[in-house]
Amino acid sequence: MQYAGKEVSALAVSETARMLRYYRRFIREGLPGQQCRDLEDEWRSNTFTKEQAQQRLSFLVNVAINRKAGLPDITPEEEEFRNPY
Repeated sequence: MQYAGKEVSALAVSETARMLRYYRRFIREGLPGQQCRDLEDEWRSNTFTKEQAQQRLSFLVNVAINRKAGLPDITPEEEEFRNPY
């Protein structure tokens, strides 16, 4: 399937949707002090508080919107330039 001018699998699209649902559910139902496991990186098992999960969800939604519009992902160098601290 074509998505933002690139070939992607249906599995990749469904996994992205699953991750967004996971974050939304955690934010909606999360208890104070509970931590959200980052699904993107199974090896490092990053965890987030509710506030950090809200920031991460916002970032992921922006990435999805940009990809849908056909804009390329930000490179690590661009990210460092935008956030030098």
